[in-house]
Amino acid sequence: MAPGTSSFVLTKKQLYALANERNINTEFGISHPYDGIEGVLRNLRVRDLNQGLDASNQIDLEERRSAFGKNQWSGTKLDRQATVLRNGKIQQIPIVEVVVGDVCHVKAGDKLWADGLVIESKDLKIDESELTGEADFVNIRIGVMILADTDVKHGTGKMVVTGVGIYTLTGAIDWIMGHVSRD
Repeated sequence: MAPGTSSFVLTKKQLYALANERNINTEFGISHPYDGIEGVLRNLRVRDLNQGLDASNQIDLEERRSAFGKNQWSGTKLDRQATVLRNGKIQQIPIVEVVVGDVCHVKAGDKLWADGLVIESKDLKIDESELTGEADFVNIRIGVMILADTDVKHGTGKMVVTGVGIYTLTGAIDWIMGHVSRD
């Protein structure tokens, strides 16, 4: 594949717009431009939510890093771990190895390190006060986008990663404020 090209249908810019929109549910018969959750997953080449990505397919993982960025910038805490599903097994990996398309488990006490599309929610509540200033926790349901640098305060869930590193909504804010560069 030529440099700068990708076999993914969605781009970083479109995923950023999804994060900014926050909700891709197709409620009330309204069709979402990406065909709802299933369309987003299909366009990110997430084929099986019970298997996750193939950890042995380094070409796919590198293509994801090339197309959507790496989960690292100057503020990244390199010792943090993420709980992901790869090859059908739940495992802990360094957050810098997480890529767009990873299926991640989140639980109360976690600080989110990526933007993601919620595909399972069991009484999931998120504290978004660092981003919004709102003191109340947000009830999260399936189809909602959750954002990096927010805190899981209650419940459990699963998300498919849609933004990493400086290509998260928080990363974009840092970039606009001049705290990071996109080099």
